[in-house]
Amino acid sequence: PRVGFAWQLPNTNGKAVLRGGYGLFRSRLGANGLTQSIASPPFAAIVDAVGTANYPANLQNPLWQTIPTFPNWTNAAYYPFDPSNPGVLQSFNGLVQNIHWPVTQHYSLDVQTEVARDLVFDIAYAGARSTKLWETNQVNQAALASPSNPIRGQTDNNLANEPYRVPYEGWNTGGLLLIESNGEDWYNSMQVSLKKRFSHGLQFQAAYSWIRDLSDV
Repeated sequence: PRVGFAWQLPNTNGKAVLRGGYGLFRSRLGANGLTQSIASPPFAAIVDAVGTANYPANLQNPLWQTIPTFPNWTNAAYYPFDPSNPGVLQSFNGLVQNIHWPVTQHYSLDVQTEVARDLVFDIAYAGARSTKLWETNQVNQAALASPSNPIRGQTDNNLANEPYRVPYEGWNTGGLLLIESNGEDWYNSMQVSLKKRFSHGLQFQAAYSWIRDLSDV
């Protein structure tokens, strides 16, 4: 939905107009998050070998690696899948179940004044508020353990026991990525312009914008 108005201000001899508008918009995003989840375990396995590790490959047999198949990924040499094993450290990139489409509200209010013949001065406020923006979060960051608050038997914090201090065992601390609709954005601006309509062979426009944009995405 969108709505707008224009009001000729009284006692200005028809030389000043107040304008305003509001609109609500939803964003349509691509399917990158969905395709990422399809290409992640347990739906798919990525097998690669580069450099000297790829020496068995040749033109007759370029894909020489043993391709793991479900449900035998836990025994696969190149891409084991065993969430119960903290040493495996799998990665995954996908969408949360309650994902929402981003929403943006646009609004503006400005005054236009004729300061001379064919010369108009305009000063406006324009803003936007965006919510439910998509952001990728690392949801498996390790917590801090202590003797009074052990985590799976771990009482101190070091790189070796980091896989045991994560919320979801068997997944990489930085590789378990979920796209969530929690992002926000605040946009505020002042926009000033001076316009001269074409007359006597001359036309010009001067404009200045002061903008502040804050976002956590």
